[in-house]
Amino acid sequence: MDGTTRIGIACLSLVILWVVVYWATPAPESGDSPPRVTYQQPLEQTGVDPPSDPQPEQPQQPDDQSQQIDDANGEEAPPSERPRIIPPTFVEYTVQDGDNAWTISERFYGTREHWASVLLSNPTVDARRLFRVGRVIKLAEDPQNIQGIRSDEEPPAAPRMDYIEYRVESGDSLSAISQAIYGRASLWRYIQSANADQVNSNGTNLRPGMILRIPPPPAD
Repeated sequence: MDGTTRIGIACLSLVILWVVVYWATPAPESGDSPPRVTYQQPLEQTGVDPPSDPQPEQPQQPDDQSQQIDDANGEEAPPSERPRIIPPTFVEYTVQDGDNAWTISERFYGTREHWASVLLSNPTVDARRLFRVGRVIKLAEDPQNIQGIRSDEEPPAAPRMDYIEYRVESGDSLSAISQAIYGRASLWRYIQSANADQVNSNGTNLRPGMILRIPPPPAD
C-alpha cells in the first residue's frame, strides 16, 4: 500500500471519528432558553384582565308625557299630586227664532255676560250664520272652560269681549246683519255707531271684505 492510500484512509478515519464524537456528546445547556409559544393561554396568567361579556343594549324607554316634574326641586311629583286637565264639555242647542249670542247666553247661563262663550264654543261658524233658525250649535256647560283647564289652577275668568268681528259679504246690509246677529233689523244703528270711522250714517257704503265691529245689543 502506497503512501497516498494510507493518507486517504487516515483522513476518512478522522471524519468518522468526529461524526461519532459529535453525535455521542450531549449539547451543552444554555442559560437562555427560547420562549415557549403556547396557544389559548389563560389571560389570568398574563396579567391582563379578561374582557367582560358585552351587555345587550337596553332599549330606550319612551318619555312619559304624563310625567310631571316639580320645578322647585326637580323631583318627580307623586301620581296622586300630578295636575290633570279637565276637558270642556258641551251640549247641543238648536237655534230658535230671534236667537243671538246675548239671548242664548241669558237663556242658557242666566246672564248675558257669557255671550262671548257662545261664540267661542263655535269658532268654525261665521257669526252671521251661527244663529240661523234650526242650526244646531254647541254650548260649553262651563263658560269658563272652553279649551280645557288644569285642575291645579284657578279657572280663568269667562272671556270678556266688547264686540265681535264680522266680515262683510256681497249683498250685505246693516239691517240684514243686525237681523242675523241681534234678531232685530232695527238695531242696525248700533252697528253703524260702532263703525262710524268706516261706515257712513246711512250704512250704504259697505264693501265685501270690510271688517265690522258688532257691539252687544241694548239691554232692553
